[in-house]
Amino acid sequence: MRRVIRIEYEPEKHIRIMSKYIIALSAGVLAGILGGMGLGGGTVLIPLLTLWAGIEQQDAQGANLIAYVPTAIIALILSSRSRLLRTKGTGHLILPAIIAALIASATIARIDGEYLRLAFALFLTSIGIYSLFDTLRQERKKHMWEN
Repeated sequence: MRRVIRIEYEPEKHIRIMSKYIIALSAGVLAGILGGMGLGGGTVLIPLLTLWAGIEQQDAQGANLIAYVPTAIIALILSSRSRLLRTKGTGHLILPAIIAALIASATIARIDGEYLRLAFALFLTSIGIYSLFDTLRQERKKHMWEN
């Protein structure tokens, strides 16, 4: 007796899966570019992973941390070789940053993903508002000197 195995093909499911991989790949490339420039790729990577790829906030932040380490090492090496790395006066930033990272890492696992998402959105919004007003202030100052 011959046995027939049926394989059901669900194009919608495969398209959704491929879309997630394409979004994740694109987010990784963009985050790598921004990280290599020293701008922090997580500001792009986390929203793309949570909003478009449907990944939970904690998982997106974990993926960002994993992507950050090699990106930062490569950016440090290349910036150092190009003599673009200036370390003078940055020593006082290291210890507070390490302490804050330890506290945040211990705390983040206990916070609901929706609250993390809201906090991250507020952070990005405040950075955007600050950048907008700072740019307007600088433009106004520049035009004052021209007239």
